[in-house]
Amino acid sequence: DGDLYDPEMAAKLAAWVRRGGTLIVFGREPWVETLASDAGAGRVLIDDASPKAFADPIAFETTYKPLLEKVGVACERRGGFSMRRGDYVIAYALNEKFPMVGNFVDVYSPDLAACENPEVTAGACGLFKSFDPAAAPAVIHSTCRLMEQGFDGSVLRFTLCGPLETNFTARVSLGNYTCAEENDLICEENGTLKISGANSPDGVTVELKLNLREERCCV
Repeated sequence: DGDLYDPEMAAKLAAWVRRGGTLIVFGREPWVETLASDAGAGRVLIDDASPKAFADPIAFETTYKPLLEKVGVACERRGGFSMRRGDYVIAYALNEKFPMVGNFVDVYSPDLAACENPEVTAGACGLFKSFDPAAAPAVIHSTCRLMEQGFDGSVLRFTLCGPLETNFTARVSLGNYTCAEENDLICEENGTLKISGANSPDGVTVELKLNLREERCCV
């Protein structure tokens, strides 16, 4: 849409293309056609199709897929789709299970379950937060607001804030540590902790004493 033309964005895209990037554009704009004729080390592919047409499997196969293959992008049909924003991934499965790869917290789970390579069942959607199980101990996700957190090498300290007369659940990644605490509100599983408790608008500070996990040596 010409009304959305941004000279700064266009200049950055042009510089990226001329350094060797490939730009696929649906719809025609004067600046795009100019760039296509002077693309430097890159290239610009222009198609008049509307992106909404690609919801039609025939249009996908005859137009969109060939464009991707033309620039060397393999296009594999899957039984669903996913979209990532930062550490968060939303996934939807169509008529078959949709597999995901990696370590995640299931945000829709009441316990904020930690899972490796989860599968979204057919006809369902899921919201996940990815995490690195080898990273330093930290809160991965909580059902209320995480105000602050820090780890000093032996104690993980964090503050959660939520409405009165409600409870919180937090999922903590332990990394190469184990929890030294024994508490009915703390449950350790799959290298993570689930912590539950009562919320407070003034904030609830949790301190967890952690021990470095012992390395086992086989002779």
